[in-house]
Amino acid sequence: MNALNCNGSAYSGVKVEVSDGWITLRGAVEWQCQKREVERAVRNIRGVSGITDEITLKPTAFATDIEAKIKEALKRNAEVHARRIEVVAHEGLVTLRGTVHTLAERMAAERAAWAAPGVSHVEDLITVA
Repeated sequence: MNALNCNGSAYSGVKVEVSDGWITLRGAVEWQCQKREVERAVRNIRGVSGITDEITLKPTAFATDIEAKIKEALKRNAEVHARRIEVVAHEGLVTLRGTVHTLAERMAAERAAWAAPGVSHVEDLITVA
């Protein structure tokens, strides 16, 4: 499928099946943003009536690496007071806990978590106080 060819090897693990205008995406990618990008790439192709997304996230990073990368990203982000957020990662699942002052801080923390390599799910338990 040409829509994915321009993105190179990042999507080489994705297989595309087309039947009567319906696209089924199967395979594995490392990042949530890659999963979204694949679906975006095929969504607006003329003749597509629907998409079944069966792409899985296959984390390649260790939990300690994921936690460290998220904490680094939080420290770099001026919107987030990183010391008030606890990050726990296990097998691609990241749990965020703590208290922030604004919804923008909470959303920035979640974005930082999703941006880390190997993250397949984010559980955002941060409260805004």
